[in-house]
Amino acid sequence: MKAGQLFLQFVPSRSTRKAESVRKDNHTGPFAPKPALYILILLCSVLAAFGYKLRSQSILACPADGYASNHYLAYCHATGFGDYDRGAFWFDLEPEAQRSAADAEVLFLGSSRMEFAFSAAATDNWFSSRAIRYYLLGFADFENAVFAGPLLSKLKPRAKVYVINVDRFFDDDA
Repeated sequence: MKAGQLFLQFVPSRSTRKAESVRKDNHTGPFAPKPALYILILLCSVLAAFGYKLRSQSILACPADGYASNHYLAYCHATGFGDYDRGAFWFDLEPEAQRSAADAEVLFLGSSRMEFAFSAAATDNWFSSRAIRYYLLGFADFENAVFAGPLLSKLKPRAKVYVINVDRFFDDDA
């Protein structure tokens, strides 16, 4: 050893050895770490959270009962869905609905208020008793000629009668 150097050697005491042996003992028994179990619990938690979010904030948050083959879900008050009807017509997602609108003899145009007002059994019974095909082409919230004009050009409807809900329909602002 040179002058000015000091060497220290650590010698474990009995209490240190005892603590090490206690730590080793914790790795056995019912509370021993089980990585597979932890991963399984984590995956189940993630899947449960995903399922809850899917059920509460997507299209699955809206009930699917009450729809027949001549209906589709236009609007769902879920944060991950919103309205569907504009895109369904504009991007050809509902070809049967497009054909029905184009082939209708009476075409109703307007907002969701118009849809709700005429979406009743009385309307259906009245038109059915006279063998007249009709279609309610209303859109969620409000709609006006800015969207309906180009859509009608695309659909090329052959209606004999147009019923237009005029409140705000002919406004230029979208």
